[in-house]
Amino acid sequence: KKSGALRTTLIITAIVVVCAALGGGGWYFYSKHKAKADAAKGNPAAQVTAPNAQATIQALSILSKMQSAYTNTTSVKADGTINLFLNISNITLADVTPNPPPNMRNLNQHPRGMPNIVTLAMEFSMKSAQTNWYCMSGDMVVKIDRAPTMTNTFASWSSDKGRYMFMDPHQRGGQPTYQKLPDINTGDNPAEQIKNMQNLFKDPANLTKIVKDLGQTADEPSNGQDCYTLTAKVLGQKVKIWVDKSSYLISQCEITLGGAISDADIDDAFGLVAAGFTNMPPAQLDMVRAQMKQMVPGVMTKIRGTIAVTMKNVEINPVLAADDFNYPVPSGVRLIPSRF
Repeated sequence: KKSGALRTTLIITAIVVVCAALGGGGWYFYSKHKAKADAAKGNPAAQVTAPNAQATIQALSILSKMQSAYTNTTSVKADGTINLFLNISNITLADVTPNPPPNMRNLNQHPRGMPNIVTLAMEFSMKSAQTNWYCMSGDMVVKIDRAPTMTNTFASWSSDKGRYMFMDPHQRGGQPTYQKLPDINTGDNPAEQIKNMQNLFKDPANLTKIVKDLGQTADEPSNGQDCYTLTAKVLGQKVKIWVDKSSYLISQCEITLGGAISDADIDDAFGLVAAGFTNMPPAQLDMVRAQMKQMVPGVMTKIRGTIAVTMKNVEINPVLAADDFNYPVPSGVRLIPSRF
């Protein structure tokens, strides 16, 4: 929430794009020709119309006010929901097997063991403070194809007592897990990582490498509040955010997957990663970049899905006590101490 503008949305989208990318092409001549045509179009719902100059100016003005609203944030408290729908049924074995051997069969079939449809619904509560204390907890429901629905209660927190994790799968034979986590190095500290991201995206040149076709669109309400809406293309995917007109806080954001992603988009993303998000050696980063270029563009246009995040009851700079960052673990659950 402190990052302002579209930074949180950028990170979420980048993670989704990387995780969803599973492979490169492998079709007969006609199929290859058709795949190229499809790749140029992608998911129609993920397309973003280039805004006119006035819409861009208005969007930048709203972003500036958002940044002011999030300035000098020392603590945050909020509730929220995340809903994900992912359809990967159109991905084939050829897509996930770059450079398949000549005798490999069934390249046009969906890979065995890979799901077709995945849905996730999550309700969460979060609190954070500049003391590096945080607490995020909630309940999650996951459905994969026709398999039984899976539910899970989860929590992750850092307080004056240390860092902990709790998870209860609510399944027969499943046991709740309550674990003390090891202390983290300064470079792995979430607060330090957020600070690095803030510094990185303070430069408008960095923002424009990732965010394309940014513009203000028609106003829409969210959670009963009057909101501005901004739409942009981020790494080829459509991103839309709702901004509360009175507070200029983000009320809702939605990512529509299946947009075409180019080699240039990947180069821009890796340029930012190298600038502040990783300690990976340059040679290794270049190898990953090459693999991404081979795998991502052909697969992303076959994915259909959305990720919607809604924030509720957002409080900026609430007064939080130390006990607010300690999750109430159910009695009887044994603590597993850190081994590090």
